[in-house]
Amino acid sequence: MEEQGGAVASQESQPDPGVDEDEILLTREGHATQDGAENPSHRSKVIGFSCILIAASIWIVSSYWVEDLESKGLPPLLLTAIANSMFAVLLPVSFLSHYLYKRSSRNKWVEMTEDLSGSSQPQGALSRETKKAEREWTREKLRGLFLKALGLWPIWFLAIFAYNCSFLSTDVMSNTILSIGGTGLSTYALELTILKAKFSVVKLGAIVFCITGTILWTCGNYSKEKGESKSSFVGDMLCIVSALLYAVISVLIRKLLGGSSKEDMALFWGFTGLVNMLGSLPIVLVSALCGAIDLSNVTSKLYGVMMLKGLIDNLFTDYLWSFAVLHIGPTAANVGLSIETPIVAVVDLMTGNATYLANSKSAALSISGAIVILFGFVGLKY
Repeated sequence: MEEQGGAVASQESQPDPGVDEDEILLTREGHATQDGAENPSHRSKVIGFSCILIAASIWIVSSYWVEDLESKGLPPLLLTAIANSMFAVLLPVSFLSHYLYKRSSRNKWVEMTEDLSGSSQPQGALSRETKKAEREWTREKLRGLFLKALGLWPIWFLAIFAYNCSFLSTDVMSNTILSIGGTGLSTYALELTILKAKFSVVKLGAIVFCITGTILWTCGNYSKEKGESKSSFVGDMLCIVSALLYAVISVLIRKLLGGSSKEDMALFWGFTGLVNMLGSLPIVLVSALCGAIDLSNVTSKLYGVMMLKGLIDNLFTDYLWSFAVLHIGPTAANVGLSIETPIVAVVDLMTGNATYLANSKSAALSISGAIVILFGFVGLKY
């Protein structure tokens, strides 16, 4: 009986040959399950919040970058279309990387098979290793990733388009605060309903802090004298709409891509860039022909700048952000971006653009709101 029990235990301990070990590792670490019920491990939190910190820092720089580009007359629609299309570069990179990996792995297993050909070990003993080495991207798998990208693209495009449009009628600080505060509760509600995540009083309290801070900041924003800031109701609403759409995207990414390998993630974003290129650039062309947008002042240099912005900002940061979503969950990843608040405040102070210090009432409400949001960020770690 003991021998049988040991044999059963040995069989149970063997991984399923049809399951990728990357997916097994992701599940064991507790950050890539489909239902979102797992609590992230310490390692996952470190990786996730590190990705958020890097992405937030780049997003802050890109916010001033977008504001400057649009102040020169660059249409937000054109900027969104070109920058998002840069995700398509991941497709040739992914396929080339996959081809080189598969070729290298096949050569290694051929050599190992030749070494073991004279031994008593059966040829089938290498079947699992050979299958893992091949890592075939089947037609069904590629089709599935493409359909996921096709389904998520409209929401993703509208989220970034609304975000870029907001800079025409609001400043970077207001954009940052409202984007962070506006996404917390909606993300958590979707996480509870769609991902069936476990309810956490601490997380809910952290989100309430972020929302309270957002309200305080908004009140301070409208306590300024007329003409002291370009912020408007339309700009602020665009920030909140963008944040709500990002909440939907983050939950869907966790739901659809939970357990995916890094290679699959890169391929998904590559397909998203391809869909964006095929879907948004014709819209830009039609809008230009109809006179809705003016492209006469857009120089070749600006096209190059938009492409560079797409690679550094859109591609790199969104990849980090989605990677963080898989590690720490949609709510923590989105609300965790509140770390942008003190960084933007310092930058505005250093550049003399701190319009939230225009008068004592505005300063008190705005600073109080920023501090409350930071308390909410700290609460997300527990």
